[in-house]
Amino acid sequence: MNEEIVNVHSAPLGGLPVFRGARGSQTGGGFFSGLARFTLPILKTVGKHALNVAKKSAVDVIQGRRGIKDALMSHGLSEVRDVINSPAQQQQQQQQQQQPQKRRRRKKQGGYKQKRLKRDIFSK
Repeated sequence: MNEEIVNVHSAPLGGLPVFRGARGSQTGGGFFSGLARFTLPILKTVGKHALNVAKKSAVDVIQGRRGIKDALMSHGLSEVRDVINSPAQQQQQQQQQQQPQKRRRRKKQGGYKQKRLKRDIFSK
């Protein structure tokens, strides 16, 4: 940690030791960090699918089934179709089509509750 006690001569306290906390420990609150938080999950997902396409295409090219361009196009299109028709996407579409469910009132679980007796200075 960068915590230290510093003598500040130009301070209004006249050079008394003043505590200065950790400097630079909270970083990353700018525009690009917000952009990174938004784009990194997307890039990870796209990268995984791109590696999958490259792997399938490489197998086709090595085995001599297709050329590089044809293999990349066909596997790329099939991967895009798989992403669009993925179970998570279908579930999200179904939830959007359904009407929202009403929240039900919770039942109290306490049961019988005794009343408190009010005691004051006048009661026996």
